[in-house]
Amino acid sequence: MPHPSTGCQTCKNRRIKCDGAKPTCQRCTKSQRLCVESIDTKRACLSIHSENLYASGKTKRPRGPRSSLTLFRPNSDLPSRAVAYYLNYYLGTAINLPTVSACMSECLTSWKASGRESGMVDLAISSLALAIFSRTQKHRPAAREAFKAYGRLLSVAKEEITQAKILTRWPEGIDECLLTVVLMGWYETTMHKLEYFGPKDAIAPMHSWSHYDGAMAILRAWNMSYNAPSSVVKQARRGIIRLALLRSYQLPDWILDGHRFGERSIDLSFDKLLVQAANLHHALKCHKVKKSLHAPMSEHLEHQARELDEASQDWAGQIPSAWSYRPLDLAETSQWSRVDFYSSTIYCCTNHGYATVWINYFTIRMIILSTYLGLLKLDPPSEFIGSASGKERFACSIQLKEMADSLASTVPFCLGRFELGKCHDLDTSNEPTVILKTNERILPALALPAVWPMSVASGLDGVEPAQQLWFSTQLARLGQVLGDGALECAGTDQWRHEL
Repeated sequence: MPHPSTGCQTCKNRRIKCDGAKPTCQRCTKSQRLCVESIDTKRACLSIHSENLYASGKTKRPRGPRSSLTLFRPNSDLPSRAVAYYLNYYLGTAINLPTVSACMSECLTSWKASGRESGMVDLAISSLALAIFSRTQKHRPAAREAFKAYGRLLSVAKEEITQAKILTRWPEGIDECLLTVVLMGWYETTMHKLEYFGPKDAIAPMHSWSHYDGAMAILRAWNMSYNAPSSVVKQARRGIIRLALLRSYQLPDWILDGHRFGERSIDLSFDKLLVQAANLHHALKCHKVKKSLHAPMSEHLEHQARELDEASQDWAGQIPSAWSYRPLDLAETSQWSRVDFYSSTIYCCTNHGYATVWINYFTIRMIILSTYLGLLKLDPPSEFIGSASGKERFACSIQLKEMADSLASTVPFCLGRFELGKCHDLDTSNEPTVILKTNERILPALALPAVWPMSVASGLDGVEPAQQLWFSTQLARLGQVLGDGALECAGTDQWRHEL
């Protein structure tokens, strides 16, 4: 007796072999087709078995329409196509990220895999998928459908995301509400258009802060419970902390304990660095506004910055050796260009997931060094260029440049701009052969983890203008890849800001 096929119905209809990967198979990913899941495939198989029974005479054929005998075929309506595109390129091909660099896309993958159902979340996914599809595929009807779907979502969210509703659906409703709010924020940045805002509006509307303020309110409600943190809760908190750095906001005390929100081991150590860096950076911004800083407070903050930088280097020493990177030189490769590479030096790892750990490390050190440099600049000017303070500033500037160079050297590997020849690996002493892949499309799943590090680097005080320009140019490029209207503004007067 033949075993039932685990392949998708789309591949079956095309009469090609399917690898059965979920949520979308590789065949459908490459051809941008709607991948019908196995549950629908089983329905199709049952229809065929029913027809065989009727043909053999073992079962009497029922009267009436033969709807159950019709082979199930994938639905090809616009919302389904948009969701299929989103799942294929943003989740279906997602790299296996170490948890320290995982992002909200991991939550959505976990949500889909859990089999949990929510009409509100489905509507949020559909709205976002249609918005992304409209921008990446230049599809105006999809934009109209996205606008309509989002209008319905706003009505549903206004009714469902209230304190009373959350409490009555506790704790299951927390994940549903958090995921919906985050997806709404993503929709807003996707549909952002430069001409809608004046020069003074700059960053605020690009990142849809109001949605993340809502996410913080939901998180605070969850924090008052005794429930274990879910993946959605953990990743939503991570997103809020990263945005606090972009906004130069101080984090509230209740959100500081990463262990309470599910961070463990090396992830917890990095989390501590991140929250301390965010609040130290906020302290610097406050003193810049006041334009004064008392000597004892200045020394205290500078001491904190030095300790934090040492702690970040200690954290890098905990990274497993298997995750390490290797610097390579493109000097002999005449085809490389500044469009994809900042310099001829590139860093590569054994896989893309490990590289995302390093870009997060380089970014956190850049934040700490930039803050430390800013604190040193608040000190009264020294009469001697060769003073201890002057030397410290110079050393800090050099380290900041080195970290920015390292980030720029790792980004091309993260985005899949090159690969190593199959006959080489990083453990050998021989120089690997570098194969450029700059003519291939950047996968959205590879681009997503690189957005926050480059967003920080493009506006961080103390980073050299040439480096900032390269990062902002790359961000604008990723905006086109991801269909993100806010990122497409990178490099414009609206985007240029100082962190």
